[in-house]
Amino acid sequence: MVSKNITRRQRLSQTFYYMTSCVLVSMSSTLILSSVSPASQPWNCNSFQAVEAFTSPPHNHRHPFGQSSFATTTAGARTHLFSSPTTEDTSETNPEELHVDHSPTDCPTVVRAPLKFIGPYPCLALRFPNLATESQRSRNITGISLDFVMDTAANVNTVQSQVAQELLLPKQEDSPALPGVSSSGPMDGGDTYVLGDSQLEQAAIMVLDNLREQTEEERKQQQQEPFEFMQNLTAAALPVVNPGSAGLLGLAFFYCFEGGVEFRWGSTQQQPQLVDGMIVPTDFRDDSSPSVTFYGEDDSSNSDSLLQRALSDLVRVPIETIPVTQLPSLKIKVNGVEVMALLDTGSPVTVLNQGAAQAAGIQTTQDTAKAAAAQTNSAGGWKNPFSSVVDKFKEAQATAEAAAKGEILMIGGSDGKPVTLYRSASDHHPSISVATGLGGDDLSFGSDLPVYVGDIPGLAALNGIGVDSPPAVVLGLDVLRKRPRMLFRPRENEVYF
Repeated sequence: MVSKNITRRQRLSQTFYYMTSCVLVSMSSTLILSSVSPASQPWNCNSFQAVEAFTSPPHNHRHPFGQSSFATTTAGARTHLFSSPTTEDTSETNPEELHVDHSPTDCPTVVRAPLKFIGPYPCLALRFPNLATESQRSRNITGISLDFVMDTAANVNTVQSQVAQELLLPKQEDSPALPGVSSSGPMDGGDTYVLGDSQLEQAAIMVLDNLREQTEEERKQQQQEPFEFMQNLTAAALPVVNPGSAGLLGLAFFYCFEGGVEFRWGSTQQQPQLVDGMIVPTDFRDDSSPSVTFYGEDDSSNSDSLLQRALSDLVRVPIETIPVTQLPSLKIKVNGVEVMALLDTGSPVTVLNQGAAQAAGIQTTQDTAKAAAAQTNSAGGWKNPFSSVVDKFKEAQATAEAAAKGEILMIGGSDGKPVTLYRSASDHHPSISVATGLGGDDLSFGSDLPVYVGDIPGLAALNGIGVDSPPAVVLGLDVLRKRPRMLFRPRENEVYF
């Protein structure tokens, strides 16, 4: 029995702790899964296998019905899976006192939270009630919110070293971080830190009571309190730069949700609403507002489930996992030419290597500039002896102007040296579509889409760096957002648009 005046949200949140736990594969380890195909072997509590030997004992959290939990590789973080919703039993219920049934049928199966954009990066805000900054510690208070980039092309989840130092996060001395991979290239190992328990702020528990959607009053009541989301969250302090964010939530994070994770990108230029000078919170249940939805249970076989309703409105695209790293790739067509692409929500732009650009007939701003320069030099005539100096000055000036226009991007390479990316010329922006694998029409993301060409480190995951490398693409958020929604289901090797 529970104390009186308990709210429905508190009851669901408390029950959330008792559910079967899907332990988040260590934020500090390289995700190397066994060769067992998720499509052929169900991802139940006993089917997760990792190649790496355990460096710490697995958590022995028990489900009330005796189901065992996932085992961790090194120190892991625990997210508690949701289970099937049920109608709330109000028969002969004392309003002063509610009984909490810890059976799976009383837990939320779907939770939705706001999706934040820090610049072009999609972020999830997690609140850590037990952490504090130096300023907070001096006032003897705790509780801080941190923004994490949700990156489908990173298999190592991270936290910025400065954040770990400011919050005085304890280290896991016996669980150092192993090397990993992200769209920015290979990542060296580092220290593993314990972030602890985390919460979702403004979370909406998407429950269908007798197939009746919740009322506005019920939703508002749910959003008044933080929702308990994960326990014992750990992260690796690795040298990955993501401006404005505390770190990355990578593939290990997404694997925790059996039904998948759905992104609703919302309006591209959505601005906060102001009333009497005060910011009005956006309704993230509205399709025009960015949100992220976590499906804790794969109940897609149930035609009345929220997951099946979401899937029925979308088109399935098969995913091919890249060996060793297990990062998701899919077949796309650029100007009708089929190439493999890395599915990368952590990349603001779509990048092709030289092989893919040539195969698709894409010219870049660099190509047009070289053609213009060659035409000028072929004009002949008397040449100024200082022409080479003038040409270099003009080249530097043109480069600066091109960078200001977004025609050139400079990023850090895997060897520490800068890599230059050139945007496709205005009359050579390609069309992009993805192969659905159904033998029917491809799913179009649009035409005349600006892309960039260059050897971005993330292409190494597809063996796409170098003169002789095969055509490869990093499919970034600029193209992914051309479809209003994306439901990522890595356990089933599929994504829906």
